[in-house]
Amino acid sequence: MTFRHAARTITLVRSQPIAIDVLDRESFLRYGETIELVQPDLGKRSRGEDDYQVLTRIPSTGWRLALHCVRVRWTDVLYVCNNRRIFTPQYGTTLICVALPRRTENVQVFLLDRSVMLNSEIPHCLLTLSAESWVQVGESFDTQAREIKLRRTLVPAVLWH
Repeated sequence: MTFRHAARTITLVRSQPIAIDVLDRESFLRYGETIELVQPDLGKRSRGEDDYQVLTRIPSTGWRLALHCVRVRWTDVLYVCNNRRIFTPQYGTTLICVALPRRTENVQVFLLDRSVMLNSEIPHCLLTLSAESWVQVGESFDTQAREIKLRRTLVPAVLWH
């Protein structure tokens, strides 16, 4: 398989197409949670009032926010972090690839069209379908990451030729 990227040709070996799944609360629950009002207050809604819910409480040494410019369209690496992370899409078309610990060859890919909070120790990475995507990342100040090398290159099905 051959791709043209940034004025060069790249040939991928041992790659496999991966389907892109719809991101919703139930389908993402194994990896973390979507960030949304679980049960909106219907009384407040009918009165046009704001609704506010605390989604989770996480003890930490402080949080940091970052903007991640994603330019990668395929990968053979996943990242594992020791703390929960929040991913909020800002611009472009972003995919979040996730797997369960010790099952990194079974990667599930979602279109990141809403904010998610990823559980700690979940192997993951971000890919873009745009020229570049921007994602806001919120994480504990003491977050550490390690890489897991995959045996096969992950290529979203929409890039498969």
